[in-house]
Amino acid sequence: KVLDKETPMKERLELEVQMMKNPDERKILADFKYKFERKNLNMKIFESEVLQQTQLEKNLKEEAKRAKEEQKEFEARRRERIEEEIAKKEREAKLERDVNFHKAKTVAQGAEELRKDAEKSNEAAARNKAKKEREAREREQRIQDFINGEGKNLTDVERELKIARMLND
Repeated sequence: KVLDKETPMKERLELEVQMMKNPDERKILADFKYKFERKNLNMKIFESEVLQQTQLEKNLKEEAKRAKEEQKEFEARRRERIEEEIAKKEREAKLERDVNFHKAKTVAQGAEELRKDAEKSNEAAARNKAKKEREAREREQRIQDFINGEGKNLTDVERELKIARMLND
């Protein structure tokens, strides 16, 4: 009854005072209190350990969850970096194709211009050659006309001088 929680406090104290007066009961009461307090202490230690174990398990679960989320974030960032690298390589490849296309287009345009210029040069050269040949034939014809016409009556020296002047004109 001394440690019974249902007994009123006043009665428990009175009972304890009476037991303290008797030496045998005092020893029994001290021994009982020691065992009771020891039991309470063990229960508190056990409850504390259970609480710590529960808290530790809870923390481990939270840490595992956090680690899983961090791994997901890491994977997402890694995927994002890989996608950025792929996009960068694709942009570089497109730029390279565009540069090569522009280069080929420029070379083709330059080649076309060179071909046209060469054709014009060939035509101009052919015209100039034809003009010179025509002028040479006309000169030869004038010389022949001169030799067969008025140059018949001249001396060889005079005729050659006049022919030389005709060639210089």
